[in-house]
Amino acid sequence: SLVERRQRKVMQKAVKSSAIVSSLFPSLVRERLFGSESIEFLQKTKDNNNALLNNASLCPPVANLFPKTTVMFADIANFTAWSSAREPPQVF
Repeated sequence: SLVERRQRKVMQKAVKSSAIVSSLFPSLVRERLFGSESIEFLQKTKDNNNALLNNASLCPPVANLFPKTTVMFADIANFTAWSSAREPPQVF
């Protein structure tokens, strides 16, 4: 049926997305970002953006050694080409 086909497509997309996320993050970081504590926190604050911003420090930390550090993931245009032409110390 149409519903079953759509459900299969949704599941295929979810599995693919999950695989991409799994390949991007180390397992400990992935668990912290998408673990039950983080999901519960986001569910509690989903209807109130101000509550999310004001209570962000209550969300479980991602970093092991730097609990008061913000972790930012970014996509920098042309970074792969730029960094591949340099030695690692030059990139960092």
